[in-house]
Amino acid sequence: PEGKVPSEFQFRGMPLSVGVSSCHEQPGGSEYVCRVNDFRVEDGIDYGISYQFEVRARNEAGGWSDWVESNEITTPGQPPDARFSWSPERPFAETEVNFSSSDDTIITSRSWNFEGGSPGTSTLKDPKVFFSTDGGMEVTLEVSSATESCENTQTVSVRPPPPDDWREVDPF
Repeated sequence: PEGKVPSEFQFRGMPLSVGVSSCHEQPGGSEYVCRVNDFRVEDGIDYGISYQFEVRARNEAGGWSDWVESNEITTPGQPPDARFSWSPERPFAETEVNFSSSDDTIITSRSWNFEGGSPGTSTLKDPKVFFSTDGGMEVTLEVSSATESCENTQTVSVRPPPPDDWREVDPF
């Protein structure tokens, strides 16, 4: 409604909810520019999809404007999953460490970097690595999809190699 400051917005065709923190009238008096807060997706928006939606505003007196059609917007593509794990969790130096990355089907490439590891890099999904020295070794996995990329860095705590005469025994 004209002449009243917007206090709430409704969306049709897109599951959004926003709160209004402030609005000011544009020169000419027929439009407002509003800052929003509490922007929420109510029911999920798909990645990489174009949306056309309508919006209307409620003024401070409670009256609603007409529905106004928006410009088309396209959401970004889904980022690939760069999570990974390793086994054993606290490996000894000079022993094999098995790394496992996500089975995310949108991943088109992987690039591993292993600080102090042999090999130092890999493009395999689940590489096997040896660390020659003990300490906190940074491992970085960068994954890419057709449209997005994502990176994850974690620290592997490598223990010193056990003594030559060391053997693991069952505690019971």
